Amino acid sequence: MKTANSDHAEALFKGTGRRFDVAVFPLLDAVLFPGVSLPLHIFEKRYSQMLSELQARKWSLAVSLVTPHEGADFFLNTICGAGSVQVTQAYPDGRADILVHGEMRVKLHSFIQKDPYFVMEAEELVPLVQGESPQGAAPARNEKMALEGLTADEKKDIIEIADLAKMWAFLNPSVPDQAAFAFDHFKSPGELSDFFAFHYLKKPLDKQVYLNCLDPVQRTLMLSEYLKTDLSRLSKKVEKTTKSSLIH
Repeated sequence: MKTANSDHAEALFKGTGRRFDVAVFPLLDAVLFPGVSLPLHIFEKRYSQMLSELQARKWSLAVSLVTPHEGADFFLNTICGAGSVQVTQAYPDGRADILVHGEMRVKLHSFIQKDPYFVMEAEELVPLVQGESPQGAAPARNEKMALEGLTADEKKDIIEIADLAKMWAFLNPSVPDQAAFAFDHFKSPGELSDFFAFHYLKKPLDKQVYLNCLDPVQRTLMLSEYLKTDLSRLSKKVEKTTKSSLIH
């Protein structure tokens, strides 16, 4: 298992410098974001042991997307989501249903152990204050601080992402109408972007792109472009369906 670094991500975020141990759950089809909860089923003996030990040691659990490499090898993405674990159902044979509550983005550093499960040294990543460099700047402690450098017009443009997301949800037949109202309840556009990527992007690698894009402003702009493109597609589909209904 090799690790895959993201230089782009590191260029946009600043590590806090505080390193801590995390248990790492490598998965082929799941990406964890801050602010969301990921349901998982634990059935392998080594991960049952991991669950027991991380609870006893008060470790966070990092969920890392693994991507196939040459041969039978895999890349372990070093930018991942991490958080606390809630056991929702424990079974007599050691299996368990859990919820991983995403609390932070982290960068995984060195391995502490590889068997029977991965434990790695991790560092929390926080957004930079707008316009400052990773080398010399103190990191912002929240996304609100990271957005303070924007003009009023820029803030207005980014806030409008919620309206785009609601329109997208209403036009998308696979999304329940009531889901659109969830986009009104976010404290920052970066948090909304994380929520959207987690719930509505289908491919794990596409989700990882958003996770790697650690600058909340850039992440919001990415989502805006995605929504505008897909809204155009959905609008044409609705128009075509309407015309077909009128003809018949």
